Amino acid sequence: SDAAQGDAVGWGTVGALPMRDTEEYFSLLRTDYQFRLQPHYLHYSINMLVDPCRDPVKSGGRSDHCCFDTGIAGCQDYANVRAGPDLQIAYFQNAHIASCRGTVFESDPNCGTYIEVHRQGEPEVIAEVAIDAEPFPNGYRTTQVATHRLCLGEHELWWVVRTRSGPYVQAQKAFFVESPSCEAPTQQSASLTTLTSPPTTSQSAN
Repeated sequence: SDAAQGDAVGWGTVGALPMRDTEEYFSLLRTDYQFRLQPHYLHYSINMLVDPCRDPVKSGGRSDHCCFDTGIAGCQDYANVRAGPDLQIAYFQNAHIASCRGTVFESDPNCGTYIEVHRQGEPEVIAEVAIDAEPFPNGYRTTQVATHRLCLGEHELWWVVRTRSGPYVQAQKAFFVESPSCEAPTQQSASLTTLTSPPTTSQSAN
Protein backbone atom coordinates (compact mmCIF):
# COMPACT_ATOMS: atom_id res chain seq x y z
CA SER A 1 0.00 0.00 0.00
CA ASP A 2 0.98 3.69 -0.32
CA ALA A 3 1.04 3.98 3.46
CA ALA A 4 3.38 1.03 3.78
CA GLN A 5 5.65 2.40 1.08
CA GLY A 6 5.65 5.84 2.66
CA ASP A 7 6.52 4.37 6.02
CA ALA A 8 9.63 2.77 4.51
CA VAL A 9 10.97 6.01 3.04
CA GLY A 10 14.32 6.91 4.57
CA TRP A 11 14.82 3.52 6.13
CA GLY A 12 14.38 1.02 3.33
CA THR A 13 16.17 -2.20 2.66
CA VAL A 14 19.79 -2.12 1.58
CA GLY A 15 20.82 -3.96 -1.57
CA ALA A 16 24.40 -5.21 -1.82
CA LEU A 17 25.84 -4.83 1.68
CA PRO A 18 29.59 -4.78 2.31
CA MET A 19 31.01 -7.81 4.08
CA ARG A 20 30.39 -7.71 7.82
CA ASP A 21 33.28 -6.91 10.16
CA THR A 22 34.79 -4.43 7.69
CA GLU A 23 35.23 -0.66 7.87
CA GLU A 24 32.81 -0.26 4.95
CA TYR A 25 30.11 -2.17 6.81
CA PHE A 26 30.56 -0.34 10.11
CA SER A 27 30.38 3.02 8.29
CA LEU A 28 26.73 2.21 7.45
CA LEU A 29 25.69 1.93 11.09
CA ARG A 30 23.94 4.82 12.77
CA THR A 31 25.68 6.14 15.88
CA ASP A 32 23.12 8.69 17.11
CA TYR A 33 22.53 6.58 20.21
CA GLN A 34 19.71 7.25 22.65
CA PHE A 35 20.33 5.80 26.10
CA ARG A 36 17.47 4.08 27.91
CA LEU A 37 19.43 2.30 30.64
CA GLN A 38 17.41 0.79 33.46
CA PRO A 39 18.09 -0.95 36.80
CA HIS A 40 17.80 -4.74 36.84
CA TYR A 41 14.28 -6.05 37.37
CA LEU A 42 12.63 -2.62 37.19
CA HIS A 43 10.66 -3.69 34.13
CA TYR A 44 12.65 -6.63 32.81
CA SER A 45 16.22 -7.82 33.16
CA ILE A 46 19.09 -7.62 30.66
CA ASN A 47 22.46 -9.13 31.50
CA MET A 48 25.71 -9.73 29.62
CA LEU A 49 28.69 -11.86 30.72
CA VAL A 50 32.27 -11.86 29.46
CA ASP A 51 34.06 -15.16 28.73
CA PRO A 52 31.45 -17.22 30.63
CA CYS A 53 33.17 -20.63 30.21
CA ARG A 54 36.84 -19.65 30.60
CA ASP A 55 37.64 -21.90 33.58
CA PRO A 56 37.22 -25.57 32.53
CA VAL A 57 36.88 -26.68 36.14
CA LYS A 58 33.98 -24.32 36.81
CA SER A 59 32.38 -25.24 33.48
CA GLY A 60 31.81 -28.74 34.82
CA GLY A 61 33.00 -30.55 31.72
CA ARG A 62 30.59 -28.68 29.43
CA SER A 63 33.34 -26.62 27.81
CA ASP A 64 31.98 -23.70 25.74
CA HIS A 65 28.42 -24.93 26.34
CA CYS A 66 28.52 -24.30 30.11
CA CYS A 67 26.39 -21.15 29.93
CA PHE A 68 23.98 -22.10 27.16
CA ASP A 69 20.30 -22.60 28.03
CA THR A 70 21.00 -22.29 31.74
CA GLY A 71 20.80 -19.88 34.67
CA ILE A 72 23.47 -17.60 36.09
CA ALA A 73 24.81 -20.34 38.41
CA GLY A 74 26.30 -22.20 35.44
CA CYS A 75 28.10 -19.15 34.04
CA GLN A 76 31.27 -17.21 34.76
CA ASP A 77 32.13 -13.56 34.23
CA TYR A 78 35.51 -11.81 33.91
CA ALA A 79 36.62 -8.18 33.86
CA ASN A 80 39.86 -8.68 31.88
CA VAL A 81 40.39 -10.29 28.46
CA ARG A 82 43.07 -10.58 25.78
CA ALA A 83 42.17 -9.47 22.28
CA GLY A 84 42.87 -11.45 19.14
CA PRO A 85 40.77 -14.63 19.18
CA ASP A 86 36.99 -14.33 19.09
CA LEU A 87 35.58 -13.72 22.57
CA GLN A 88 32.71 -15.76 23.95
CA ILE A 89 29.99 -13.72 25.62
CA ALA A 90 26.69 -14.69 27.20
CA TYR A 91 23.46 -12.71 27.26
CA PHE A 92 20.05 -12.92 28.90
CA GLN A 93 16.77 -11.04 28.70
CA ASN A 94 13.56 -12.19 30.33
CA ALA A 95 11.37 -10.51 27.71
CA HIS A 96 10.91 -10.46 23.95
CA ILE A 97 14.05 -9.57 21.96
CA ALA A 98 13.13 -7.16 19.18
CA SER A 99 13.87 -8.49 15.69
CA CYS A 100 13.52 -7.46 12.05
CA ARG A 101 13.82 -10.99 10.73
CA GLY A 102 11.08 -11.96 8.31
CA THR A 103 10.35 -8.31 7.45
CA VAL A 104 11.34 -6.08 4.51
CA PHE A 105 14.01 -4.56 6.79
CA GLU A 106 15.75 -7.86 7.53
CA SER A 107 18.85 -6.94 5.50
CA ASP A 108 19.10 -3.41 6.92
CA PRO A 109 22.10 -3.23 9.30
CA ASN A 110 20.31 -0.52 11.30
CA CYS A 111 17.44 -2.79 12.30
CA GLY A 112 17.38 -5.46 15.01
CA THR A 113 18.97 -6.23 18.37
CA TYR A 114 22.74 -6.43 18.67
CA ILE A 115 25.51 -6.59 21.23
CA GLU A 116 28.16 -4.10 20.17
CA VAL A 117 31.73 -3.59 21.34
CA HIS A 118 32.83 0.00 21.98
CA ARG A 119 35.77 1.76 23.50
CA GLN A 120 34.55 3.15 26.79
CA GLY A 121 32.09 5.96 26.15
CA GLU A 122 32.75 6.17 22.39
CA PRO A 123 29.99 5.74 19.77
CA GLU A 124 32.16 4.01 17.13
CA VAL A 125 31.27 0.34 16.74
CA ILE A 126 34.36 -1.90 16.84
CA ALA A 127 32.56 -5.24 16.64
CA GLU A 128 29.01 -6.55 16.79
CA VAL A 129 26.90 -9.68 16.90
CA ALA A 130 23.18 -10.02 16.21
CA ILE A 131 21.27 -11.67 19.06
CA ASP A 132 17.71 -11.58 17.75
CA ALA A 133 17.52 -14.99 16.07
CA GLU A 134 15.37 -16.30 18.93
CA PRO A 135 12.73 -13.90 20.27
CA PHE A 136 12.18 -15.66 23.62
CA PRO A 137 15.37 -17.47 24.70
CA ASN A 138 15.14 -19.83 27.64
CA GLY A 139 17.97 -18.87 30.00
CA TYR A 140 21.34 -17.53 28.91
CA ARG A 141 22.56 -17.77 25.34
CA THR A 142 26.21 -17.66 24.23
CA THR A 143 27.83 -16.32 21.09
CA GLN A 144 31.19 -15.12 19.79
CA VAL A 145 32.27 -11.56 19.08
CA ALA A 146 35.38 -10.50 17.12
CA THR A 147 38.21 -8.88 19.10
CA HIS A 148 40.90 -8.37 16.44
CA ARG A 149 40.23 -4.60 16.42
CA LEU A 150 40.53 -4.25 20.20
CA CYS A 151 43.59 -2.73 21.84
CA LEU A 152 44.83 -2.24 25.39
CA GLY A 153 42.31 -0.26 27.42
CA GLU A 154 38.75 0.06 28.71
CA HIS A 155 35.93 -1.29 26.54
CA GLU A 156 32.21 -1.93 26.87
CA LEU A 157 29.53 -4.25 25.57
CA TRP A 158 26.40 -2.36 24.58
CA TRP A 159 22.98 -4.02 24.26
CA VAL A 160 21.48 -2.02 21.37
CA VAL A 161 18.05 -2.12 19.73
CA ARG A 162 18.43 -0.53 16.28
CA THR A 163 15.21 1.16 15.19
CA ARG A 164 14.00 3.60 12.56
CA SER A 165 14.26 6.41 15.14
CA GLY A 166 17.85 5.45 15.94
CA PRO A 167 19.77 2.92 18.05
CA TYR A 168 18.67 2.60 21.68
CA VAL A 169 21.24 1.47 24.26
CA GLN A 170 19.49 -0.55 26.96
CA ALA A 171 22.44 -1.98 28.89
CA GLN A 172 26.23 -1.69 29.11
CA LYS A 173 28.94 -3.99 30.43
CA ALA A 174 32.50 -2.81 31.07
CA PHE A 175 35.61 -4.94 30.53
CA PHE A 176 39.34 -4.31 30.16
CA VAL A 177 41.57 -5.49 27.31
CA GLU A 178 44.98 -6.43 28.74
CA SER A 179 46.71 -6.90 25.38
CA PRO A 180 47.78 -6.30 22.70
CA SER A 181 48.87 -2.70 22.86
CA CYS A 182 48.45 -0.80 19.60
CA GLU A 183 50.47 1.81 17.79
CA ALA A 184 49.73 5.38 18.80
CA PRO A 185 47.85 7.52 16.24
CA THR A 186 50.09 9.33 13.73
CA GLN A 187 49.68 12.75 15.33
CA GLN A 188 50.40 11.36 18.79
CA SER A 189 53.46 9.48 17.50
CA ALA A 190 54.81 12.70 15.96
CA SER A 191 54.34 14.52 19.25
CA LEU A 192 56.16 11.81 21.16
CA THR A 193 59.04 11.93 18.64
CA THR A 194 59.33 15.70 19.07
CA LEU A 195 59.40 15.38 22.85
CA THR A 196 62.01 12.62 22.92
CA SER A 197 64.31 13.73 20.07
CA PRO A 198 67.62 15.45 21.05
CA PRO A 199 67.81 19.21 20.31
CA THR A 200 69.26 20.33 16.98
CA THR A 201 72.42 22.47 16.69
CA SER A 202 70.43 25.68 16.36
CA GLN A 203 68.28 24.72 19.37
CA SER A 204 71.41 23.99 21.42
CA ALA A 205 72.89 27.39 20.51
CA ASN A 206 69.74 29.10 21.74
